[in-house]
Amino acid sequence: MKRLFISTACLSGDRALFPILDCLHESNIMQVELSAPHEHIPQDQLIDNLKLYCQKGMEFIIHNYFPIPPTNFVFNLATNDSDIRDLSIQHLEDAFSLTNQVGASLFAFHPGYYYDAIEASNGQFIMDPYLKTNKRTAYNNFKNSLNQCKLLSKKHNVWFAVENLFPMPVGESIAESSLFCRLEEIEKLQDDLADNLKMGLLIDLGHLQISAHYFGFSKDIFMEKMISRFENKIFEIHLSENDSINDTHECFSSKDCWQLDWARRLNKLNSSIPGGIKFTLESRRLSGEQLNLNISIIREALEG
Repeated sequence: MKRLFISTACLSGDRALFPILDCLHESNIMQVELSAPHEHIPQDQLIDNLKLYCQKGMEFIIHNYFPIPPTNFVFNLATNDSDIRDLSIQHLEDAFSLTNQVGASLFAFHPGYYYDAIEASNGQFIMDPYLKTNKRTAYNNFKNSLNQCKLLSKKHNVWFAVENLFPMPVGESIAESSLFCRLEEIEKLQDDLADNLKMGLLIDLGHLQISAHYFGFSKDIFMEKMISRFENKIFEIHLSENDSINDTHECFSSKDCWQLDWARRLNKLNSSIPGGIKFTLESRRLSGEQLNLNISIIREALEG
């Protein structure tokens, strides 16, 4: 199943990138999503080393927050903060260039947040309740950033995808903190998707699980409508479990779950991206045994 990718965030232990890639290669895991958290590696050095892994038969897709920038920040294409937006656009430029130079088949990214944030040591975002951008302005900021993505896609000949997000804590309570949590928000991209062959969607089923719980909508109806409207524009699916409240990136214990039921159905769709929809395991902190079990579970579901 060459469309099943494993995120570099999956493995437990040290976060150094190249030892993780060595471990995956030794385990004959050749389809890899480059993600975070990892250390910053200068772009030229990163490209040279990733090309060596490609020569060994590895195939990559890329997800923000990769490549890791020299100074950490929360990537946010919807922000009103010009410094954060400039850093975010620079990240896009580095990511599109990297995607092209290592022959990765897709670059996918988060659209942004209504609040500016910092990243905690556990990888969770801490939203600043006093630094909020109103919805209309945030969406317009994102659309301006999206125009940059289209130009970068054309310049570097890269397929790219925008990911659905989910509500996160703001202060002491969960809030509508992120863009593209609901279908009606994603539908605003319909014209952009129709006008750009290489632009598509990444549907994170873990994010969907949280959004459906918070907003009280049906996951199945959401997915039925996504297929009806955007079948050929679904480029990637993220898979990981959670408690429907926090994006904890847990592993699967069985193939009998709604995410894998939908993955099985999505695997039969006709996406326009070359090679078809990419399915990515995005669970975190897995032992080798857990990783192998989840690969087996997902492969069985996809091939069922």
